[in-house]
This record gives sequence, C-alpha cells and structure tokens, in this order.
Amino acid sequence: YGNRGNRWLYNTVDGSTGYCMEVASGLTDCTIEGNTFKRAGVGRPNGSRVIGVTGGFGGGSPEYTKGIRILNNNIYGSGLLNRPDECVAVNSHTENVTFEGNHFYDFLGGATTLTIDDAANSGVKVRDNTFRNCGGNGHYLITVRCNDAIIEGNDLLSTIPGTRGIYDGGATTGFKVRGNSINVPGRALELSSRHTVTDNELVSSADTAVLLSG
Repeated sequence: YGNRGNRWLYNTVDGSTGYCMEVASGLTDCTIEGNTFKRAGVGRPNGSRVIGVTGGFGGGSPEYTKGIRILNNNIYGSGLLNRPDECVAVNSHTENVTFEGNHFYDFLGGATTLTIDDAANSGVKVRDNTFRNCGGNGHYLITVRCNDAIIEGNDLLSTIPGTRGIYDGGATTGFKVRGNSINVPGRALELSSRHTVTDNELVSSADTAVLLSG
C-alpha cells in the first residue's frame, strides 16, 4: 500500500486499445475527478471497460485497493451494439470505492453500464450519478454484486427497449437504495434479501416493475 494519494483531475482520455483508466492492486486514497473518458477498446471487436478498479493478490494473499473516489466525470461508451465487455467495472478485493456525480452516456453493448462485480468488495457507494442513452435488451444500468452497498440519488433514464434499472446480483444483502429516480422500459429494481428501499421514484412499462426474490 505504498502508492497513495494519487489525483487525476480534469483530463481527457480519448481512445485506448484497452481501458481508458485502470486503478489496480494496492492503490490507496485516490481521486479521479472532472475527467472525460471515451473511445475505450478502439479496434477491438468486443470493446473494453472504460474504467476498471480492481484488487489482486500479493504473495498469495489478497491485496486490496482502498479509498477510490470517482467523482464528476463524463464517461462514454461507444454507442455500438455487440460489445459485451463494455462497461465501467469494479472487480474483486476493493474497499470504500465511491462513484459520485458522474455522467454515463452511450453504453449499449454490454450486460450493464456500471457493475460492482464481486462479493469480495465492501464499502461501495453509488451516489448522484446520471445515466443517459444507455441500455438495450436485458441491459442493467447498475449491477452491484456485494453486500451493504449504498445506492442513492441516482438519475436513471432510458427509453431503449429492454433496459432495466438496478440489480443486486441475485445473492446480496443489506443495500440501502434511496432517493433514486428510475425511468426505464424494463424492471426498475431487481433485489433479493434484507435491503432497505426508501423514497425512490420508479417508472417502468414492464409487467413487473419491482422484482423481489429470495
């Protein structure tokens, strides 16, 4: 954990062959704020994740990435279909990752726009983000597969058929889902056990707007 206190402020990353930005194993107390990220995975048939945050293993034991703040960025997908890995993703072994005040645009090709993708994460906060022109058949705007996340104040709007709102990965507990505005054609919420859901505004044209499962 010697690499601490990095700041990446008000830059533009326009084009990459892989990620636009990767925050990798062992980084601590980093802020990524006010940037524009677009055209990740140029020239690759499946695209790439635009921003990736991940921990890892050092000497056979988990090496956590901690205290990452991703704030007030403009984050663009390609606007193309059939790019299955295109998203913003937090992989395994992170603590206290915050996405706040970001604007997500034009993610059409993957299974989700913002995904927190592993149970070995803790302290996740997704606050006050805006999603526009993202979605597709079965696409989720936010997927979080770890326990005790806070998802609040987000503005999720899509008119793209089959787009869904927030999904908890099917086996998580302890979410606080509050104060979100979700207007999508598909299910607005798909949640499992022991979550607290308060003060959200939900609009859906699906047969089932909210799915609660055990």
